Amino acid sequence: MKELLLIGPILSAVMLVGCAPREVVTETTAFTIKNDSIHLHDAASILDRIKTARPEKDSLAREVVTAGTVQAIPTQFAYIASPFDGRITKSYVRMGQKVGALTPLFEIISHDFTELQKEYYQAESERELARKDLARKEELIKKTSARNANTRRRSTKCAWPTGSMKMPAPPCASTTSIRTT
Repeated sequence: MKELLLIGPILSAVMLVGCAPREVVTETTAFTIKNDSIHLHDAASILDRIKTARPEKDSLAREVVTAGTVQAIPTQFAYIASPFDGRITKSYVRMGQKVGALTPLFEIISHDFTELQKEYYQAESERELARKDLARKEELIKKTSARNANTRRRSTKCAWPTGSMKMPAPPCASTTSIRTT
């Protein structure tokens, strides 16, 4: 039992000394490691085994998908009123971009403007159709006039002289009818 009593305190002392936190210092000839740092004593002997590079500026992109609400900072935005109601068709600035005076922000199209534009193009289309219709009718009148003139010329050339006796119809009477009395 005495032996057991002697082993207990010795074992406790060994455990206390072995578990105590210590600073790890490892020394070699060329460098010293102290915690997470390496200190070089003679840089020439180890420098050929270490690769070094200068840091370069490069873009880093990371995509994060999340749900949330986007809210503007109350002191960092301005309300913009357009001179008329409409729909924004093109935006020239991004959210949060700083702009100066007289910088165009967006294009807007008014509902009234689009209606007037529709009416204008429709009227222009109708005008073009009316022009074509007029040209077609004028051409038709010219052709009809020419045909009537040819018919009148033929009828005067083919007609028999009028007299008291009845004569048979001239050979060109198929196009026009001539009465003789």
